[in-house]
Amino acid sequence: MENKTGKYFKYAIGEIVLVVIGILIALQINNWNETRKQINTQNAIYLIVKEDLETDISGFESFIYEYNKSKKPAFEAVLNKELTREDWENNPSYLEVMKGYEDLAISKRGIDQLKKLSGFSNNLEEGLTSDINKFYTKHILEFNTGTDELGEQFTRNYIYFQNFDWYASFLMQHKTDGFIDSFYNEPTIKSRIATLYFIYRIYITDLENYVTNAKTLIVNIDNHLKEIK
Repeated sequence: MENKTGKYFKYAIGEIVLVVIGILIALQINNWNETRKQINTQNAIYLIVKEDLETDISGFESFIYEYNKSKKPAFEAVLNKELTREDWENNPSYLEVMKGYEDLAISKRGIDQLKKLSGFSNNLEEGLTSDINKFYTKHILEFNTGTDELGEQFTRNYIYFQNFDWYASFLMQHKTDGFIDSFYNEPTIKSRIATLYFIYRIYITDLENYVTNAKTLIVNIDNHLKEIK
């Protein structure tokens, strides 16, 4: 009886051990599956981030090109040359210094989704995800600061220029006589244009840095996705 009882207990203990091992294996498989799902989701978001970056690069490069083509030469001519009335009349591009600017925005679909996902797992805060977060933290701050400063300067200029009699005809009919006269007789106008140009230069530099760093980040994303295949 004692031998039978001992064998029974050994058998029971063995069964319990097997059940526990089975449960642990099941939990491990479940955890692995959840981690795999999360990684797959993360990689899918990386592709969205890449699309966002490509969209931004295209838009920003176009903006930079147009700035260098027309607005920058206009600023430099108006601020650095002794322009005559004939110069103004023969070069409508000089009036670029008075025009508004195109609204730009950083695409954030991917980074917003990545931030939501990274809250579920600490390991998602490392490596490529961390690099992406740092990229957007830096450039969104710079971009918003530059955009705000441009907007504020345009608003200040608008409030200032609307006090002149010529502003309505300049704005609505593109007549330049009054503006040209005021430009030579009101030193503050040239100072305002110089301030706007200074802000633009900083803004364009920030956009150029964004484009350069975005291209590097795209390469890193591509390399990461190749490694996991």
